[in-house]
Amino acid sequence: MKNKDRYFVELYTGNLLRKIKIDKLYFEGQTKYQKVFCFSNEYLGKTLFLDEEIQSAQIDEYVYHESLVHPALLVHPSPKEVLVIGGGEGATIREVLRHSSIQNVTMVDIDKELVEICQKYLPEWSDGAFADKRTDLIFADAREFVGSTEKKFDLVISDLTEPVEKGPSVFLFTKEFYEKIESILNQNGLFVLQAGSADPFYNQFFASCAKTLEAVFSIVRPYWTFISSFGLPWGFVLASNKIDPIDIRQGQIADRLKHRRIQNLKFYHPGLHSELSSFQKIEVFENDFFGNILFLDGLVQTSEKDEYFYHEMLTHPAFLSHPAPEKCVIIGGGDGGILKEVLRYPLKKAWLVEIDRRVIEVCQKYFPWLNESLKDKRIELVMADGNEFIATTEEKFDVILIDSSEPVGPSAVLHGREFYRKLKKCLNPGGIIVAQAGSPIFHLEHLKEKARLLKDIYPIVHFFCGPVPTYPGGSWCYVFLSESRLPRDVEHTLPAGLKYYTTEIHRAAFALPGFMKDLSS
Repeated sequence: MKNKDRYFVELYTGNLLRKIKIDKLYFEGQTKYQKVFCFSNEYLGKTLFLDEEIQSAQIDEYVYHESLVHPALLVHPSPKEVLVIGGGEGATIREVLRHSSIQNVTMVDIDKELVEICQKYLPEWSDGAFADKRTDLIFADAREFVGSTEKKFDLVISDLTEPVEKGPSVFLFTKEFYEKIESILNQNGLFVLQAGSADPFYNQFFASCAKTLEAVFSIVRPYWTFISSFGLPWGFVLASNKIDPIDIRQGQIADRLKHRRIQNLKFYHPGLHSELSSFQKIEVFENDFFGNILFLDGLVQTSEKDEYFYHEMLTHPAFLSHPAPEKCVIIGGGDGGILKEVLRYPLKKAWLVEIDRRVIEVCQKYFPWLNESLKDKRIELVMADGNEFIATTEEKFDVILIDSSEPVGPSAVLHGREFYRKLKKCLNPGGIIVAQAGSPIFHLEHLKEKARLLKDIYPIVHFFCGPVPTYPGGSWCYVFLSESRLPRDVEHTLPAGLKYYTTEIHRAAFALPGFMKDLSS
């Protein structure tokens, strides 16, 4: 709604509102099918709302539309015929038509009035796509069109609004409709749809789309990206019976972009690396604010912008509490961020133990600090299972740092009781272990269980917290373990050049909030 102060009030979630200032109002009204609100905001630029939910904003519409269109088109070896359902702004067909292999794109939208409004007030979105000779614009019910068309398509793109009661999309997210979509695809055809919020608290629609598609297609791959104007991570689902999108490699993407003469994409490019290693899915995305971001099995690990929060918090409490550390081993940490921090100290030797060689190789390319760290003569890179290394090594360490990913896949064993028993045997007298422990908000029960486990093994168990902007909840928890050293015993000064960690933060980090105070010994 618009109030007298010229703000648009959006019901952001079930218990959260946001107000967006209206600098210039373009259109406010009701088509036959939905409410339309179009205005300009200094930050968002031109912005479109349908039924009081944001659909597109000038500041980042390209992120949404490039993410929806290009992953599917680029995994297809030679797409020619494309069907777009919805997408009244015209930006989806704009992106489709970038591909020189496209012979025809059919756009079916039920709301002619909306398309006309968008052409009048948001012409930048379509950028001439409606006038392209390869475009067929049909105003019809998508369910009726899909059920009656005799054409076959290489790709069907669903750019529909989310299904709300009495809305135009309510019957277009069902198993029955997806079966009709499957029937009009060519042999190597693909289907991709926007699937709503991928936020951990508001992902029900995203999850239901993927689950429903799994009943129709043999290959279903959900993916997501962050849409700033939406204020949420946004989900998409790609489905096929023949082509698996994770099989395509970066070189193939680059070749197809070149062959199809696609230039000047603002978001999607071959440098957005995604692959499956022998152990886990590895992805590196580029973001305008955070720079390169590393994901393992869909979970964010580090980013160029905020890596120092996590890496300094995991490293320096142990080194600041030990009077003369000479030997350190890092379990995990293939991105090299912890290694970078460890090498600030006059160690005699440090070991980096990483199970997945591809993590090292990918991070050497996208995170330059790793290459510099690996050149240090004090470093021994060990490609091995961290659990097996600890079980078999004859070395004793002053500091052990556990930079494992979440307790799934290859890292699961690094969170168990037996692993922590083995670690204790590898410590020199006065040695210290620090491990990442999870979110104090989302993983509190896991932290309580871990605290009970660790108190059975170590006399000194202290949890501490620090901010990590890219992690869920924005705060992260770590645990400090020793048989004799207390974390508040500051033994020496910190090295120069740290961005976040200070001696004051060292002392304050171990002061836990009330709901966590029972974790530490």
